[in-house]
Amino acid sequence: MRWPIKYQIVLLMVTLSISIVGLLTIVTSYFAFRQTESKIKNDVTKITATISQANYPVTGNTLSQIKGFSGAEFLLVDTDFRPLASTLDNSAMAIQQIKQLGQWTGSEFGQVVELENQSFYVTETSTKKSIYRPKSKLYVLYPQATYAKQIRRAWLPPVIAGFVGCVLIGLTGFIAASRISRNLAKLRNQVNVIAKGDFKPMALPQRNDEIRDLTVSVNQMASQLRSYETQVRSNERQKTFEQLGRTIAHELRNAVTGGKMALDLQRRRTEDVDPKQNEYLDVAQQQFRLIEKSVDRFLSLDKPQSDVASEFDLNQLVDAVARLVKPTADHLNVDLRVQRCETNREVRGRRGDIEQAIMNITLNAIEAAASSGGDSSVQISLDEKNQHAVVAVKDSGTGPDEGMVDQLFEPFATNKPDGLGLGLALTKQIVEAHAGTIQWSRHDGCTEFKISIPLVDDRTESK
Repeated sequence: MRWPIKYQIVLLMVTLSISIVGLLTIVTSYFAFRQTESKIKNDVTKITATISQANYPVTGNTLSQIKGFSGAEFLLVDTDFRPLASTLDNSAMAIQQIKQLGQWTGSEFGQVVELENQSFYVTETSTKKSIYRPKSKLYVLYPQATYAKQIRRAWLPPVIAGFVGCVLIGLTGFIAASRISRNLAKLRNQVNVIAKGDFKPMALPQRNDEIRDLTVSVNQMASQLRSYETQVRSNERQKTFEQLGRTIAHELRNAVTGGKMALDLQRRRTEDVDPKQNEYLDVAQQQFRLIEKSVDRFLSLDKPQSDVASEFDLNQLVDAVARLVKPTADHLNVDLRVQRCETNREVRGRRGDIEQAIMNITLNAIEAAASSGGDSSVQISLDEKNQHAVVAVKDSGTGPDEGMVDQLFEPFATNKPDGLGLGLALTKQIVEAHAGTIQWSRHDGCTEFKISIPLVDDRTESK
């Protein structure tokens, strides 16, 4: 059976408060009752003592005046029960009722008589003989209704105050429990939303308490789950890529092998006819070799497979890349310019991988410049900054779409109809494997990608 925490808190608070307030009310009421009862008896005792010791005549008028401030009835009789003075309308009936009481128990309230449908507590006191009256007895009749009213006035206020206190404590507990219950319900709903895949954080409560701390923890959990989800999706894409690579690798190898054989045959036939044509055949053969390396890398996204690490000059590598992409630039009417560094820029790494990385961003730049129309141009420049060799590729294209900016270097992120979205992802992995960085920027109507790799003299050689 479900037992909401709101009712648990309220039940605990109400039970505890009723127990404490109830106990205090009972104790207070009891002492108020005893105090009032004692006061009434003391007042009656003092009055009877005053009358019994009086040295003046005790008449009906005297007793009536005493009745006015005490609330009791008085009956003064001699030893033969003849009335001497009284405040009662029917003294004879009172005397008859008193005679029927039998053995007297003393001066304390303990005997009760009924007079005209009204009950009285009776107490007896003997008076001394004086010149004003013979030896007599004084009976004080205190109305039970008045006695009960006085007692009720004593214990009722503490009981009412205790009841009101219990109600207020219960309401306070209910309000506090309802607030906690509402906040817990919000947290429960937020957790359900997170379980459905929505990791947006919830607003923090204004009050700085444990509920706020719990809300912060839930938001932190949502942020971590969002990060885990991104990582899982990235891993899934990478696994898909690896499976795709294994599937098409065999077919690509067969196609490349056939293409290389055809180029070799063509070179033999045209070797003595047109030397310039052989230059383009050399470029085509180099492209086939790059395709073979790309097929090997295609099988493992996180472990590019290429040649052994060595030291080489980036000037020569940039020239080699320019020769390889020059036919593509000419075909697309893109002006390709190369700005070499005046001195050698030696780096250490896998030459084929770095060549592939520079070629990827250069081909992307050529395609982007060609698609923009007008005077299309691409510039490859080499410079040195902070002991790093910096290869910059700048094109006159329109730049990446806004929706692609945040995932530009992720696998399969592309807006090209015939693109796979792998070039920049592979480029980033190759550069970072060589302790380098790749960045891009948009300025002066051009898009520029920069690859920065440590020079030989400024990094520990890795094998």
